[in-house]
Amino acid sequence: MSNENEKADILRFKEINLVLPQQAIIELAYAVMEVVGPLALSHEKMYVEQGHGMMAAFYEIKELLEKVDSEYLAMHERVKNFYEKKLDNYNDHLWWEGE
Repeated sequence: MSNENEKADILRFKEINLVLPQQAIIELAYAVMEVVGPLALSHEKMYVEQGHGMMAAFYEIKELLEKVDSEYLAMHERVKNFYEKKLDNYNDHLWWEGE
């Protein structure tokens, strides 16, 4: 059993190099925003895996947006404003910190 867990961890944390144009990052940001935004406002209870997945997607996109040219990001003000927030998962409910 231990070897299976170790193998799963190796596969899970294996990094890949990926090249994305800025447009693709913005498109992903909009897609995640359309899913995460309503869930954070509704405070709908999710499965643990759903909550972790939503948090991971939000923060991965947020990190990718830091690599996008600031002038190009400024053209997408909704995205810029959305990812300036801090998302949290409490008791399997998404919510915005400070709200």
